[in-house]
Amino acid sequence: MKKTGKLLLAALMCLTMASACSSQNNSQNADVFDPANIKTVADAFAVEAGSTEWTQSGNQFVYAFDKDGECYRFFVDLPEETAEAVDQISIMDEDHDEKLYNLISALPIARTEYLNETAMSQEELGKLVGKTGGDLLDEGWIVWISDLNTMEYNFHYGPHSYNVAFDGKVDNFDVDPEEAIRTMKIKSVTFAGLGDILAE
Repeated sequence: MKKTGKLLLAALMCLTMASACSSQNNSQNADVFDPANIKTVADAFAVEAGSTEWTQSGNQFVYAFDKDGECYRFFVDLPEETAEAVDQISIMDEDHDEKLYNLISALPIARTEYLNETAMSQEELGKLVGKTGGDLLDEGWIVWISDLNTMEYNFHYGPHSYNVAFDGKVDNFDVDPEEAIRTMKIKSVTFAGLGDILAE
């Protein structure tokens, strides 16, 4: 079973603050941040970030955040009984985040990845200018957000997301967003942050 969501960090603030205070070496705050200090799930949750996402699939839990444009994701190996317990929490449960936290907060981080480092460089992105939206779609880029007024799109490509501006306009706003850009040429592409955080 795969579950994905965004943590309501405000609801977890009391829990994460308690965890951070109990471990002086691992505490994070808005002024000092060192990913090397993140040893457990609680440490990761304690970081004040601009956006956060999590995905759980089977025995793997992935948590990611964007802090001041710097994107990280953390892989956690769930014991079988913990994975089963997480599966039992309804995503609609108003106490979902707290229950999830209680189950996994003490678990160690198995692997940390700095996503800015694995994203396409601006030089590589520049080579996409002049290609078409169809070229991106055929290469596996997934439309996440589209604005037919400005022809600016956000795409997920692997664990990253990118903002793409197209040279063109549409007259029919009932058109499928993917079909609208198939033949339109790309004007610019920039790294935007988190994409599909479970993707390689």
